[in-house]
Amino acid sequence: MAHGAGFALISFFLLAAMQWDRKLAGDWVGTGDNGNTRGLLVSAALMGLLLGVACMVRSTNIIFAIVPIVLVVTRWTRTDKGQRVEEIKPARLCSLVALGGALIGFVRQMIAWKILYGSYLTYTYQGETLHALPRYAGQVLFGLRNSLFVWTPLALVAVGGLVLAARRGQALAIAGLVVLLGTLWIYGSWETYWLGHGFGMRGFVECSPFFFLGLASVWRRFGTGQRRRFIGRLGRGAIVLLVLWNLYFVMCYRADIQPHGEPFAGLELLTQWDRWWEQLLNETGISKLLSKF
Repeated sequence: MAHGAGFALISFFLLAAMQWDRKLAGDWVGTGDNGNTRGLLVSAALMGLLLGVACMVRSTNIIFAIVPIVLVVTRWTRTDKGQRVEEIKPARLCSLVALGGALIGFVRQMIAWKILYGSYLTYTYQGETLHALPRYAGQVLFGLRNSLFVWTPLALVAVGGLVLAARRGQALAIAGLVVLLGTLWIYGSWETYWLGHGFGMRGFVECSPFFFLGLASVWRRFGTGQRRRFIGRLGRGAIVLLVLWNLYFVMCYRADIQPHGEPFAGLELLTQWDRWWEQLLNETGISKLLSKF
């Protein structure tokens, strides 16, 4: 579905953004004073194109445009003034090139809007009340209806890992926290903050690369230190259990043990093992295989 396609595009966009930032920093040496200019502009165009297509899939993905800005600003805080001044001019040029790439990626959506609605720019979430402030942010995170942390507690660990990585100065982790806050603002401002029938807070699917980064940070932290080896094993074991819980919960949702579009079922999820097991056999194709014998 759209969120899955958005996740793939955003993953490639983040890769392009990191490569562009490295080129801007001069890690890749070219020939002559402007040897890196062509590669830098190509990276900027690709970055913009990927973001434009991602916004065509879901317009809310525009929040990811903040990522390259955060990457550059974070790096500039650690460099001398001379290097910052030297990078400002190519950074401005790249912003224009990236904008052009984004327009190329998004223009087909604008044409479709013009044909369907008579305008090149249209708010397509008709009927969805949008508030200026994220009044439902708490419900998006901790509510019983499709909230991020209640339905996917592993995400809470991931966000904690992002915070740890950001405190160590990792630019991508800092950008991830900014994107998560922006995404929370968007969906916390919607009247239908739970996004209808779906498993969990699907509006954050495109943010999955940042969740992976946070989990990797926590996993690595649990693996360091001889004195904390036992605590580390407990921590990693807890992460594995949360992964297994999510897989179990997904199967409950597929089996309608967790009613679609309804609040979190709680202990009811542990009372219908027969239906869960039957769903698992059907999903894995084991039931069809056994029927042949």
